[in-house]
Amino acid sequence: MALDEKTAKKLVRMLQQIEDTTKLEGVAVVTRDGVRVACAESANVDVDVISTASAAIINTSEATAMQLGHGNLSEIIIKGDSGYLLITRVDDEHMMVASSRDTIRLGLNLGVLKRYSRSIAELFAQAKAKVTAPITAPLVTTMPQPLQAPSMAKEEAVSDKDAIFEALRALGLEDAVTEIRSQSKKAVEKAERI
Repeated sequence: MALDEKTAKKLVRMLQQIEDTTKLEGVAVVTRDGVRVACAESANVDVDVISTASAAIINTSEATAMQLGHGNLSEIIIKGDSGYLLITRVDDEHMMVASSRDTIRLGLNLGVLKRYSRSIAELFAQAKAKVTAPITAPLVTTMPQPLQAPSMAKEEAVSDKDAIFEALRALGLEDAVTEIRSQSKKAVEKAERI
């Protein structure tokens, strides 16, 4: 069941308010599968690229957190030299994503996203709707498929990982690619020792 028009408009207004009061851009609510539910109307970045990259990042991060025994995923921060991508949990099915080039206010912006994530979760609960369709028409792009559970074939994982890295490079977060590769290698080595 999709959101009713009143709830959908309220959601878009909330996302727009985030962009209007911070230096965050591309603020959107996405499903864990990378489907854009809603975005701020003035998004100056390709929200579909961010949504797609976020799905792959979320799936990889959730699998890693579970394998390492860190519990449920609540937020992801990917920081590059000239900007960052923030992903916060809204509810079991949705995440909020945003990017910024303002590296000074990372903590403040993360706090803003967390506060709005709680408000959006309440909005979804009040609407008693499972959001499955985008509110605004998505751009037509070729998107990498989200990662599956850890049981996937190694070849599939490598292909999806490359797609994630390409999406991060497109967002100008090359240093994040290097850091993710390093952390991933360490996590695999640690998991193999266990």
